[in-house]
Amino acid sequence: MAIKNIVFDVGQVLFYYRPNEIIDRLIPNTSFKDIYLRDLFGSPMWHAMDRGDVSHDEAVDRVVELNPHVPIPREEVRILVERFIDELVLVEENKALFAHLKKQLPV
Repeated sequence: MAIKNIVFDVGQVLFYYRPNEIIDRLIPNTSFKDIYLRDLFGSPMWHAMDRGDVSHDEAVDRVVELNPHVPIPREEVRILVERFIDELVLVEENKALFAHLKKQLPV
């Protein structure tokens, strides 16, 4: 059987996915890191947003709504949702593998 395509995942394959570090870089003095890890990055809603089923605005609303008795700054959640991609760190070894395979196969 011939190889038709090679598919690389993005998170933890082409880029490191480390929400702790992303939060620390984007909003280093937040008091709500545990909430963001649980209700944003660690939630099924994060995957729904990744698929395009949940908008950035909906994601911000949901994190705030899940914590009605906590004064979560909407702007912090918005920063995480909109800028996390800028904080992903490339896995250099896999970049090289990707480039090598792309010369020979559909990637």
